[in-house]
Amino acid sequence: MAASDTQARTSWETLIGQTAPALAPIREGAILSGQGADDVPVRVSSLEYKGYIEMWDTRTGALNLCPQWFWWQAAKLQQADGTLMYTRTNPHIAPNYGEDLVCPLNPLAPSYADIAGMGFKPCRKRHIPNQAAVEAHVLHSHGRAHTAMATRRSEQHRAEDRALQVEAVRSQQEFMRVLMAQIVGAPAQAAGPPPPKRSHQRGGNSRPRESGPGG
Repeated sequence: MAASDTQARTSWETLIGQTAPALAPIREGAILSGQGADDVPVRVSSLEYKGYIEMWDTRTGALNLCPQWFWWQAAKLQQADGTLMYTRTNPHIAPNYGEDLVCPLNPLAPSYADIAGMGFKPCRKRHIPNQAAVEAHVLHSHGRAHTAMATRRSEQHRAEDRALQVEAVRSQQEFMRVLMAQIVGAPAQAAGPPPPKRSHQRGGNSRPRESGPGG
């Protein structure tokens, strides 16, 4: 089946080559005459490819590439307030990058030192507007790195949970130790020396008996 298709394409190309008229090369300055009686001859001024031109959004400053032949229409487009939508002069409007984050694999990322040893190639992605966009970028552009970093985060969370559990047990043990020390120390404090007794005299208005000469 493949051989027959190849033969059919070869035969078709051969037929086109035999029936197609030979076209003379076109040069700059040449005059192309029309095929009909009403066609006007056209002079070829340039064979240079016109390509695309640069145009900027007048509101956001975003750069766009417009086909050369479409500029005459794009130049008439207007914003909602009636001002022109595009300009050929760069307005130098600073773009709004939101939180302006970078890819975790970018050497400029704060956590890059922790990820650099994982063996993944650096990424130059910058100006990411928010954390959700960072996650989406890493998931779609660095699938293996995304899995590795998720595994590392899971291990770190488990380690933090274990540390919290150990600290909770230690705090509880310390509390019980202090409580038992207070319970054991309470009887010893009650068995201390008794307070001094106050002396009372009968008859508060009695005077000491005076001894006579005979004693």
